Amino acid sequence: MLSRLQKGEEGLCVVTYPDALAEKVVSRKELGDKTLKLHVGEKVDMDFVTEVLRSYGFEYVDYVYEPGQYAVRGSIIDVFSFASEYPFRIDFFGDEVDSIRTFEVENQLSREKKEEIVIVPDLSRSLEQGGDGGMVSFLGFLRPDTLLAMRDFLWLRERIQAVHDESLTAQAIAACEAEENGAISLEGKLIDGGEFTLRALDFRRMEFGTKPTGTPDATVAFSTVAQPIFHKNFDLVAESFRDYLSRNYTLYICSDSLKQTDRIRAIFEDRGDNISFTPVERTLHEGFADDTLRLCIFTDHQLFDRFHKYNLKSDKARSGKVALSLKELNQFTPGDYVVHTDHGVGRFTGLVRIPNGDTTQEVMRLVYQNDDVVFVSIHSLHKVSNTKAKKAKLPVSTSWEPARGRN
Repeated sequence: MLSRLQKGEEGLCVVTYPDALAEKVVSRKELGDKTLKLHVGEKVDMDFVTEVLRSYGFEYVDYVYEPGQYAVRGSIIDVFSFASEYPFRIDFFGDEVDSIRTFEVENQLSREKKEEIVIVPDLSRSLEQGGDGGMVSFLGFLRPDTLLAMRDFLWLRERIQAVHDESLTAQAIAACEAEENGAISLEGKLIDGGEFTLRALDFRRMEFGTKPTGTPDATVAFSTVAQPIFHKNFDLVAESFRDYLSRNYTLYICSDSLKQTDRIRAIFEDRGDNISFTPVERTLHEGFADDTLRLCIFTDHQLFDRFHKYNLKSDKARSGKVALSLKELNQFTPGDYVVHTDHGVGRFTGLVRIPNGDTTQEVMRLVYQNDDVVFVSIHSLHKVSNTKAKKAKLPVSTSWEPARGRN
C-alpha cells in the first residue's frame, strides 16, 4: 500500500482504523532508498539484482512461497515482495529484462503480465538498525491533497490517545525492551492523539455524524431510503416494485446465488406479475433505493426476512479444497502420508531431482503399495493434500476411484 501511495496512483482509497493510525510507518525517503524498481526492457545484470535482494534481507530458496524470498532458475528470478499480493517472475534475456509476470504460489501458473514492478523488503529490519528516524505517522506519508473521510473525529483522536497510553505502561515498555533488545523504542513507533490532530487539520476532511469539528465548506446530501420490510409478503413486494418501475426506477436484486434470483423471478411469473429486474450475483447487508439515480438495489434475504451473516472467506476457502502449498511442502518429512487426487493415499519419501530435457527438475517422490513410485511435479501440487497423519500405518485403498467419486 505504501508503495502505491508513493507512486502516486490515482483514485486510491485506503480504509483503515484508529489502532492502525496510532502506529508510525516508514518514511517516503526510507521507502525510496530500500526499493528496487524494474521494468521490461531495462538493462540490468542478474547478479546485480540477486545481490540487491540479498542486501535487502531476502532469503534464497528453491521455490518462493511467502514474502521475503527469492529463487533463481536459469534466466529466471522469482521474488516475493512485501508490497505485493503475488510473487513476481522476472525473465531475463542476457542482461535485459525480457518479461515480468505475477504467478500463483500453489500451482506456479502465471496470472498477469507487468510492465514494471517495485520490490520492497521487510523494512522493519532496516528501521531497527537505523533507529526511529525513518518513521513517520501515516498522515505524514500522505500527499497534501488527500481527502480524509471519518465518522467521528473527536472519538478517533481519543482512541489513538488511548492506544498510545495503554502501550506505554511500565509493564508494556519493559516487555518490549526485553524482546527488541536495542531496536526502536515503543514510543518511537506510536503517535498520540495530539500529533494526529495536528496532522489531520492540514488535510481536507469529510466528517460523518453529528459532531463536526469545524465549519463545513460544502454539504453533500444523499437522497436514499432503506429497503422496505416486506415480511415475505409478495403482494407488498409486487406493489412496491410496480410503483418503482412506474417512476422509471431500475431494479436490481442482489443474492449470493443465482438460483435464488431465479426463484424470485419464478414467483413473479407464477403470480402473473410483469416485473423485470436485473439479478446480481453478490449481495449487500442491506438494500436501498436511490432517488437521485433512480435505482433500487434490494437483497433477497430481506425479501424473505432472513438474517444475513457476513462471510469474509475467499472463494477458495469456501470451496473447502485445500491444496498443498510450497510452504507446507518444505515442512514435510519423509514418511508423512499425503493424498493424490488421481492415485490416492501415498507416502512422501522426499524431494528428488529427475531429468527434464536439458535440465533437471525437483519433484515429490510418493511411494504406494508394492513399492510403486509416483513423481509429482512442482506444477501439480494442487493435486496433493496432507492427510495430517505422521508416520501412521495407513491402508492404501485399492478402490480409490469409486471412493473418490462419492466424495
